[in-house]
Amino acid sequence: MPPTSSCSEDIVNFLINPSMVSAVSISHLCIQDVRRESSPLLQLGELVKEVVKRNPNLQAAQQRIQAAELAALRAGVFSDPMVTIMSDQNQFRTPSDFTPMMKYELAQLIPFPGKLHLKGKIAEQTVALKRSEEITTLRELILKAKKLYFELYFNQVARQINTKNQEIVLNIIGDSMALYKAGTGGYEEVLKAQTEKQGLNEQLVMLEAERESIKAMLRAILNQPSTYSLGDAEEHWSSECYFNYITLENAALDNRSELQGMQAMVDEQRLMAELAEREFFPDVTVSVGYQRMNNRFMGRTDSAWTASISFNVPIWIEQRQLREVHEAERLAQANSDALEGMKAMIKSDIRQLTAKIESAQERIAIYESGLLSKSEETLAAATSKYRADRGNFFILLDTQRQLKNIELGYMQAKVEKEILLAELERAVGMNLKEISCTAAE
Repeated sequence: MPPTSSCSEDIVNFLINPSMVSAVSISHLCIQDVRRESSPLLQLGELVKEVVKRNPNLQAAQQRIQAAELAALRAGVFSDPMVTIMSDQNQFRTPSDFTPMMKYELAQLIPFPGKLHLKGKIAEQTVALKRSEEITTLRELILKAKKLYFELYFNQVARQINTKNQEIVLNIIGDSMALYKAGTGGYEEVLKAQTEKQGLNEQLVMLEAERESIKAMLRAILNQPSTYSLGDAEEHWSSECYFNYITLENAALDNRSELQGMQAMVDEQRLMAELAEREFFPDVTVSVGYQRMNNRFMGRTDSAWTASISFNVPIWIEQRQLREVHEAERLAQANSDALEGMKAMIKSDIRQLTAKIESAQERIAIYESGLLSKSEETLAAATSKYRADRGNFFILLDTQRQLKNIELGYMQAKVEKEILLAELERAVGMNLKEISCTAAE
């Protein structure tokens, strides 16, 4: 939330006449304006649950599974029988030997043994593919939700750091103005500090725009209107943990939904090849019929039952059926090669992510080992010396910037680690809590 008009007016008044408004009161007012948030805190676990519950893409994937399951149930069923009703009446007015007749026939196509079973198995692979797509959609949504959550958290921390530095710079402006009035400082120092304050204001405006963009994307995956209120993200950090690469790799090969979907495509094409081989043999059509004939000349009605068997003759095997077999075999091999390529890519992703996570944990340790506290102490010492007119203004300003960058770097490393863990969870295809790891000593 950008500073209110009252905050902006007080800053301007302070820059024009420092005696009118105190720097402390201005900084307090601005901090309250920036941190004000009426909505309750956003929790990561609840966010993920709501995304899974409300996202339309996941609901669409579930509907596709149900449709594929229905298709699989009907794939192994015989085709509908054919019923023929034929009337052959004498329309001539002159006497003839023509005998009027009614004919009824029922015919059923019976595929060669094994064809219907294979069609059912092929449809089952389609169901397996749709299920893998649902899991993939779910994992992608969870990853996106976590990324946006930690991006929102980093944004609000960056705004807090910005607010803190605005307070520091306002104090520097007050100190430089006091030294200028005492005749021991230059007015250029006041102008330089004011420029620094304006730069922080500009950064805050950009952070506010970024926050609204992140919240808009969160509302989109939650399937909520633009008026839906979202609070700030609650602090959520994972414990330091080192995973075994081989364990992660094995877990990914067993659980990654894309691999399961690709394997379903391989199996489907192999079954298609078997089905094409069944086309070498004919399908049979069995029919039974009843016909009734009215013999006008003999004055009686004759009836008869008929039965027939017909079948197709696959004489173009090399031109059609054999090519279908080769086509399915080529597609099966192509999918198999793609499956191996995907496995190699997943292994590479896991290797890279584990290395990045370890690097992020090491960076966090460096910040926490004393870099943050030493930077704060350095700024406090530089501020005291400057107020006593024994310090250098530019060293003080540079120290303030250095502290800001260190604080941002520390939080960025922590957020980056959480996002990398979410990406690792996506790469493995299962919750990392289910995988044992080695805690840091």
